[in-house]
Amino acid sequence: MQIQLTARCNSIRSTKINKPRLVKAGMLLIGLAVLWTYRIPLQGLLALVKDRESLLDYLNAYGDLGMVLMFILLFVQVIAAAIPGHFIMIAGGYLYGFVAAALIIHTSTVIASQIAYCLARRYGRPVVERLAPAPLVEKWTKRAERQGVIFFIFSFMLPIFPTDVMNFVAGLSGLSFRKFLAANFIGRLPSSILFALIGAQGLWISPVLLVVAVVFTIAAFALWRKVGQQFEQG
Repeated sequence: MQIQLTARCNSIRSTKINKPRLVKAGMLLIGLAVLWTYRIPLQGLLALVKDRESLLDYLNAYGDLGMVLMFILLFVQVIAAAIPGHFIMIAGGYLYGFVAAALIIHTSTVIASQIAYCLARRYGRPVVERLAPAPLVEKWTKRAERQGVIFFIFSFMLPIFPTDVMNFVAGLSGLSFRKFLAANFIGRLPSSILFALIGAQGLWISPVLLVVAVVFTIAAFALWRKVGQQFEQG
């Protein structure tokens, strides 16, 4: 009797839903649903991505919905690593102001980066090389071996790194989901703030906003130093 109860308990445990996998699958399905819903305006927007003035006119014509389109386009440009995103970020700052643009930029790029990481982790190099240049993937995967959170934080901050490719590289490496989320969130902060500021203020950036950006980034690093050890052990 005891053996039967033990076997039944083990069976119940084995059929429990894996929550982390469920969350990742949910994120991917939501992303695909949003892309499908806005596929028609997105096609036109992709054609204008390299022309700043046309991009501004296009987003402006959609009013508040332009924020949704901007979010989607930034999401897509992270997954499809060959699409440039700087014009989109600057256009967002110009149209929607610093705070709204910074939130859109940071949220969309962080979520897309986590999904790119999950795609690489789940499906491996064959899928990654369809979404990013194979030579870059090979080069940076070798360099990222045995690297930790700090390496990937700086991979988002420094222009010497192919930022969007590094999402896939992290997925192919041994870095955990939690560690990459920490690197992703902190590392993308400076560029999210900077491009939103440039768009909102032009070449002249308010000293106050610049100080806020610097303080905010330093605070993120301070938070990492305080809780980072937990992530390194996770």
